[in-house]
Amino acid sequence: MMKKKMNYFDLNQIGLLELIFAFYPILSGYAYGALKMDLLVLLVMDVIVLLRPCKKWLNCPPLLWLMFFILLHELILFFYLGADRNYLFNTIIGYFITFISIFIIAPALNYKKLVGSLMWVGILSAGGILYHFYIIQTGGVCHPIKLPFMPDLASDTRLFEEVSRPTSFYWEPAAFVTYMMVPLFISLYQRKFLLTGGIIFVMFLSTSSTGILLSIIICGIYILTQKVKLRYKLILLSLAGSMIVFLLSSEMFEAGVTKIEKMDIENTSRLINGPSLIMNMPFEHLITGMLEANVIDYNRINPSNLIWTHSGDIFVSSFWLVWAKFGIIGLFLYLNLYYRLIKSTIQLLPYGLILIIAMFFQGFMFSAIFAFQIIFMVAFQKSVPILYEKV
Repeated sequence: MMKKKMNYFDLNQIGLLELIFAFYPILSGYAYGALKMDLLVLLVMDVIVLLRPCKKWLNCPPLLWLMFFILLHELILFFYLGADRNYLFNTIIGYFITFISIFIIAPALNYKKLVGSLMWVGILSAGGILYHFYIIQTGGVCHPIKLPFMPDLASDTRLFEEVSRPTSFYWEPAAFVTYMMVPLFISLYQRKFLLTGGIIFVMFLSTSSTGILLSIIICGIYILTQKVKLRYKLILLSLAGSMIVFLLSSEMFEAGVTKIEKMDIENTSRLINGPSLIMNMPFEHLITGMLEANVIDYNRINPSNLIWTHSGDIFVSSFWLVWAKFGIIGLFLYLNLYYRLIKSTIQLLPYGLILIIAMFFQGFMFSAIFAFQIIFMVAFQKSVPILYEKV
């Protein structure tokens, strides 16, 4: 019985590199002083791969063109701005490590071991959500669960922030959902719809409006776009319909539903900052990108009606930020990467479209999550023998 369960959840195969990669979205939130783990963990994985006797770098021209353009754009901007924006150099180093790591790590992952590792971390993450949900339901408050052996962060960081919603090992429910979209997509691809239902259930418990909406959308995309037998589509449609009814009728998910119903689009930075920034930019900046290191610096010189976060930052979602920062050419190369990956492997369509939709309200531009998502897509692509070398 135990062996059967292990096989169903793909837990019987894991690897060191694959397990580190699966933990990467959680590990990337930590830091050793000024040394951030999002880059350190990538470098560790790079070293593991480069020490292996057989190495093969990723052959993906769309990613290569995007990398060259982003680095060239930022280097020109760095010399244009001069000493006043020296911190831009650190950003350039971060971009370089992120892109190069994708070329190194993606071809080295064993897909079967990767799935097992992702499922182990997914189960651990889901357990954290259930634990937090129980605490909150019994009247308590909680904070993100600290991974053992990870460095202690400052007391004013998000690790020690009291939260009223389940977050598990992540700083916010949306980050948990971003990770769980990968196991959810895998369960759909493998037609393990009981697992699909379990993952969606835990996403609903997180009260993340992002999780509620994207989990329903990915099921709809799968039904409409994938060539599977009618009975599988009917099973998934029945499951999705049941989950929606349960969502709307159960008090367990009241917080998430209320959050969606009360969402004020005009005052939600995740939705409004990007369009506001673009509409207030001069035409030439829409072509070349803003001539500043970041949105905060740009907003000081070209004030826009942007909403600031409580932490003193300005959140702009990925689609709008890439356009504002790197101009229309950068945006084209950015979207072209996703388009080419999806076009070459149609099985990626549900997950790829979800990532494109999420660009409009999530911020993962060339970050740890960007690397995680692209590496997973390439690793998945390797497991499907369709035009891989033509990406």
